[in-house]
Amino acid sequence: MKFEIVRINEILTPVSGLACVGILLNKIGLKRWLNNAKISKMPEPDIKNSDVAIS
Repeated sequence: MKFEIVRINEILTPVSGLACVGILLNKIGLKRWLNNAKISKMPEPDIKNSDVAIS
């Protein structure tokens, strides 16, 4: 997947920036990747790895 970064004259508020980051994280599959990562001392965590990372 390729991304094109373009400079714009728009002002992004923290809320809109957060929404953009959320969309990017979903597109790259970060949640799935983190949840598939296995930690030797905690093979089945009570809280998903993606929930810990994103919070």
